[in-house]
Amino acid sequence: MEKENNLTLKVVTWIFIAVSLVFVIYATITMRGLYLDGSFYMLCMLNDLAQHDYSDILPDFSVPRVRFCILFLQKLPVFFANVILGIEHKKILIMTYSCGQFIMPLLILWWNYILTKRTKRTDILFLSLFNYCAVLLMFSIFSVTESLIGSCFHFVLWNYLAGKIDYNKKDIILILFLLIMMFGTWEYVMFLGPIFFAASIMYEQREEDTRNKRIKQLIGWGALAASVFTTVYFLYIVFASNDNGLYFFKEFYDYIPHFFELCGLLSCLLVIFLIVAFFIKNKMPKLLLFFVVVVFLRALVGLCNTFEVSLVPMWEHHMRSIVFLMIPFLFFCIYIFDLLKKECNPVKINNYITIVLICGIFQTIWQCINTYFWDVNVKYMKKELNSVNSALYIPSEHNEISSFFNSDLRRYIWHGNYAAMSILLSDTYKIKTLAVNYDMPAETGNKTFRESLYYIPEDNMISIPFGVKIPVKTKFWDVEECAIALDNYDKKLKDNQKPEIEKKVEIKKKTKAKKKTNRH
Repeated sequence: MEKENNLTLKVVTWIFIAVSLVFVIYATITMRGLYLDGSFYMLCMLNDLAQHDYSDILPDFSVPRVRFCILFLQKLPVFFANVILGIEHKKILIMTYSCGQFIMPLLILWWNYILTKRTKRTDILFLSLFNYCAVLLMFSIFSVTESLIGSCFHFVLWNYLAGKIDYNKKDIILILFLLIMMFGTWEYVMFLGPIFFAASIMYEQREEDTRNKRIKQLIGWGALAASVFTTVYFLYIVFASNDNGLYFFKEFYDYIPHFFELCGLLSCLLVIFLIVAFFIKNKMPKLLLFFVVVVFLRALVGLCNTFEVSLVPMWEHHMRSIVFLMIPFLFFCIYIFDLLKKECNPVKINNYITIVLICGIFQTIWQCINTYFWDVNVKYMKKELNSVNSALYIPSEHNEISSFFNSDLRRYIWHGNYAAMSILLSDTYKIKTLAVNYDMPAETGNKTFRESLYYIPEDNMISIPFGVKIPVKTKFWDVEECAIALDNYDKKLKDNQKPEIEKKVEIKKKTKAKKKTNRH
């Protein structure tokens, strides 16, 4: 019986590894790391590399969230490729960036697996796989999400904390690294620190060796310090913002429902259902396995039909909000489990891992489908840009460059990043076409993107959306022709808007005068 279970687990594990590697390679080749904020970060990195400004490799404390440590890790492969290896081909650097986004969580899972051989905590390995396969994967279209890497690190740290092992010098260095990463992951660390600290007290009491006790105390106090820092820093950001932090909480509340849509619902409910089933039966019934395969195949058929998609990519990137709920809950479960001193049944845990890996296989296949649609949209954008002879391309409001076949289908290129994508996707050094944002967007929130795109002739720089200025000419691009066209267009647009602006000013003056009269 146990041999059959081990064989099933081995087969499923190798299929999961194979599918994951195909996904990473496919995402790398198609440069999927550029989705949404990824294109902005990549352009900023190339800008820094072109100017030999390596200060950006250091953690950036000015980012609007507590995530600087993970952003630092995500930048490292590109800096290494360019500065150490001397690679200057733009496309190779973008592919390096994309590869790092998707392979890092898998490498951390492998690290946790190796560590589990020493700690024997297969239950923690199971939950780390559950976290990746059932929670993170369904949102990984947005690969620069800090939780994709950060939460995987935290499971390794918990494995170090809960495992009854003799720590060596290498372990201590790795534990310190994991604690440092905890200081700049994301806001959910506010809740995670106290759970780690409470657990460290419990695990430390079960240790006899003084040195091991101190290391467990170090993990507990380090996690608590990270939690306090994250809380203070987060509150500072909240009260420093114009809306008093309402944006953060509204974002969290708005996107919770998307967690329970088709793809996520199937993954989580099936895993939970089958885990409950294994409490009753030790062996995996073939009927249940058949049920998993049939349901997930049906899900994939639905997902291939774009009118039945599970999650629109524009929502999927809000994994940041979902982890507020999910990640601390998983760690709290481990803590309660250990507090009650329940022993893990290795056979059952192996069954749970098998089911979660099956879930991961289907979720990874879904992400490959996501990558296909992303690639089609990127090719469509490049085709549109190349077909325009002018130095400036303004997409029509009713026929977006981000649309795939028609406006009802999924969107994979955000209009806020048109300018960045135009520069990054160009195969030639001298770029003749630059896509800009709408002048009159349907959504008021998009207005800032258009307003922040302009040419500064005296500095020979272009301001791109999200408030960064880049030189018109670097070793990676030459957008001089586009910059001049943009400047002329802005001046023309400003002149056309003058009468309307003057009319608004006149109305304001009359309103103020009327208010004064009413007071008197």
